[in-house]
Amino acid sequence: MYDKDLEKQSFSALAEDAIYFISYVANEAKIHFDLSEESELEKTFDSFEKRLREKSKFNSELMQLLYKVQKSRKLLKKLHETWESGEAREDVIRAIRGEASYEELEAILETTNKIGTYYNYQEIRGVLLRKKKGEFGDEYFKSWLILLASSLSCEKYEFLSNYFDACSFYDNYNDKTLSEMLATLKDFDYKLAHENFIDAHKRDKLQVIYLRHILFNDTLDSKIFKAYFVDYKKKRFDVRIIDDALFDYKDEIMYCDILSHHLDEDGDYIDPNDEYSFEPAELPEEARLHNIFYVEEWTCDHSLLL
Repeated sequence: MYDKDLEKQSFSALAEDAIYFISYVANEAKIHFDLSEESELEKTFDSFEKRLREKSKFNSELMQLLYKVQKSRKLLKKLHETWESGEAREDVIRAIRGEASYEELEAILETTNKIGTYYNYQEIRGVLLRKKKGEFGDEYFKSWLILLASSLSCEKYEFLSNYFDACSFYDNYNDKTLSEMLATLKDFDYKLAHENFIDAHKRDKLQVIYLRHILFNDTLDSKIFKAYFVDYKKKRFDVRIIDDALFDYKDEIMYCDILSHHLDEDGDYIDPNDEYSFEPAELPEEARLHNIFYVEEWTCDHSLLL
């Protein structure tokens, strides 16, 4: 039987251990840090990590301690979210389905009660498609995105929660922006069902564009990617550097992000052993794709259009 009190006690014990850990690292790094400066343990970790990051720039031993602090903070956050999560209320579910008025949406967002966790791919996709048809204004849609992000605020849906939260700050929602949101949702949902998503893409003979983000193009307010164009049915591929300002997201194509799931919430790279490290020149997914292309002798096709 699930024991909520036991879990709360476990969290409290971990919090106490975390305070000792911060004190130990502060002493090793010779950083003066008053634990009374922050009221919540997660904020304490965040504040302490920033100070340690500055001091560890040119010290490999302190860098290793920084990685441990980052990992501890991430684990603590996951445990806290798991402890607080619960099923979404009925009014929240209705709102996520796009069945609530703007006034009802705002009332839910203003409530002090916890929203709870809720994810349904088809229902979220349905609201995005309705927005593309012009059924919702931007003001309503922004509030809906904020509610959606809150309802996905747990470890399993953390990436999607952060993504939709960022989308709620957009100035407008044109057709391309909404198509990108649909593509991101589609990729996320596919990965939920297929841990080895590249093998699943290959088995399902999909047309996929794998995207590794490189940098932002401030001139066009766009993103530049290293992209792998792959047609699993025809066994053809191409590798290109592309700017997403110059292409549209098509619903029949799978746009697969191969970098974000290696990053924590602060954008720091975590290797396959769940350790913090520098982002490598070649991601594990890229190595897997290269193995498919060259070992199986696929055709490199520079005219490939997906």
